[in-house]
Amino acid sequence: MTTRIQGPAWAVEGLGVRAGKYPLAVEGPVMRAVDRLVPGVSTVTRYIRYHSLYAAIAAHAERKALDLVACRRLVRRCEVLMAALHRDAETAEDTWFPHGVDRVRRFRTQELDLARAADEENLNQSYSPRRWGF
Repeated sequence: MTTRIQGPAWAVEGLGVRAGKYPLAVEGPVMRAVDRLVPGVSTVTRYIRYHSLYAAIAAHAERKALDLVACRRLVRRCEVLMAALHRDAETAEDTWFPHGVDRVRRFRTQELDLARAADEENLNQSYSPRRWGF
């Protein structure tokens, strides 16, 4: 007897769709259990550089009294720069990639086109379609 399975019915077919890793919404309950068993570990633990980056950006923005637009531009440019720097230092042993590495790659030829990669006017043409980046 042969059974043909189509699906999963809850997912759109194809690789062009980028959604969360947990389409059944199990990430919250799983991470709550992990937090109880191993306090301090989260899905972003390996991205700790970003936590310190955002703290540094916030401190800089406060010191310079940056307005909302300048803060957003700074966040976007810092994220692009972090992804580009990681891309340059990438080795075969790397098991994680910062947000945006795949999206920043196309802005990197001989030099990084930072302004175009972090462009706030054409979000869909930049590294992130979100105003505040990743």
